[in-house]
Amino acid sequence: MKKFAVIIAFAVALSSLASAAQALTYSETFLGAKQDSNYFDVWEGWKAQFAFNLAAPGDTATLFNNHNQVVATRNPTTDGSGFIAGSSINAARLNLTFSSSDAAYEQVTIRSGIYDGTTLLAQRSYTLGNCLTEIFGIYKYADLSIDLLDLGLASFLDDGKFVTTVLALDFSSCSAPLNDFRIQQANLCVDADQPAPVPEPGTMLLLGFGLTGLGLYRRFRK
Repeated sequence: MKKFAVIIAFAVALSSLASAAQALTYSETFLGAKQDSNYFDVWEGWKAQFAFNLAAPGDTATLFNNHNQVVATRNPTTDGSGFIAGSSINAARLNLTFSSSDAAYEQVTIRSGIYDGTTLLAQRSYTLGNCLTEIFGIYKYADLSIDLLDLGLASFLDDGKFVTTVLALDFSSCSAPLNDFRIQQANLCVDADQPAPVPEPGTMLLLGFGLTGLGLYRRFRK
């Protein structure tokens, strides 16, 4: 009876090990931080595209002018990797930091589009003129955090890849001031449970031998 209890306990422990999900945080960052010289200057009608990949290194951020020509590219300052496709997403935020030297005289409007390839999944516009904070009387900053799960985008993150485009709206046709700003930093942070590990063949083989041995021992003892 004791041997049978040992077998059951061992099987339960192995099952728990196989079903346990490991919760991890993955993050990737482009550009610098406040007062850092690594930034994108975005002018009216320009856009910046950030292609995040938490599974493997190698993505770049690209700045385009109003003729869709590449002006600058940047590699990640913190390169994410290790994300396993199919992980269960618990939390996901896109964090953007902007600055402007003339925000007191204009309403800085930014449109962030989120894409799956070339398909637009979600779009949000932000006016930063009222929430920029002054630092040393020179530049004013705004930190924006977008909850991607609230936008229903969890299923588009389960491969660890994510693309967002930040656009400076073109107001040249009206009397509004020039819409220009700096993107100081773009960060994607995801909390996810990795898929449950599958027991190695060697482990399963040892378990099989163990169970067979215990069964034979019990039979011969009888």
